[in-house]
Amino acid sequence: MALRYAREIAGLNCETVAHEPLDEFSASKIDDAQHVTAFLVSVQGEDSRSEINSRRRRWCYAEEAKFRIRRKPVRRLIDLAVRRLMQTMPKA
Repeated sequence: MALRYAREIAGLNCETVAHEPLDEFSASKIDDAQHVTAFLVSVQGEDSRSEINSRRRRWCYAEEAKFRIRRKPVRRLIDLAVRRLMQTMPKA
């Protein structure tokens, strides 16, 4: 479902890097609470549909993303993703 959502809303073609989630946390706004489950995905490309491509995207390195994101649980996801990627990379 998350991959379909990424394709429909963000216009990204992606696949999961691992089947288990990076982390889960509760995200509360003023009146409603939501549960967030985050997966690490690899973006294979952008959807060519014009209405989706009109959305603004900013691709950046992990350190810049952590600087731009204010919410600590989401910044923690970046650290977890970098660690997971380091574990999956072949050793030289």
